[in-house]
Amino acid sequence: MHLEYGKSHRNVQKAVRFYAECFQDRQIPYRSTFVGVAQRLLETGSLIPLTHDHGPQRPDHVLQAEDQILNS
Repeated sequence: MHLEYGKSHRNVQKAVRFYAECFQDRQIPYRSTFVGVAQRLLETGSLIPLTHDHGPQRPDHVLQAEDQILNS
């Protein structure tokens, strides 16, 4: 995906078209995904998303209640 974005000289519409031509059997990502991948690489040096923020954690009492239900 990132290579297609570079090959298109950062033109998102061309990148999507190149991607669709190369990977005809795959679902075509949104244009914002191409830009996001390029931005992530610039900011972090990695194409892999950071996983430190998963939103709010579930409270312990909810986890304990689930365990009780599953174990009964």
